[in-house]
Amino acid sequence: LQDHDQPVSLLFLDQGVLQLLPQQDTQALGIKNLGKLLNSLPLYGIEQVYVDAVALHRFGLDGSKLAVAAEVLDTQQLRALIDAHDHLVSC
Repeated sequence: LQDHDQPVSLLFLDQGVLQLLPQQDTQALGIKNLGKLLNSLPLYGIEQVYVDAVALHRFGLDGSKLAVAAEVLDTQQLRALIDAHDHLVSC
């Protein structure tokens, strides 16, 4: 049997980067807190998490202090990442 699973990665953009803050209260922003889900990503086979450097800068965040390890990507790297994927899902 061949393994037909496709690798899944997550990219956090715009206000979505706020979901990566430890102990973040996102109710005030009107978005669901994903803290518990973030901790269980490896259980779902999600090993790659990416975050938008521009959004981090806009919110004054440090990429090394996020709730999960994430690779910080500049605009050019974001474009290359998106172009490299066959399927995109936006939430």
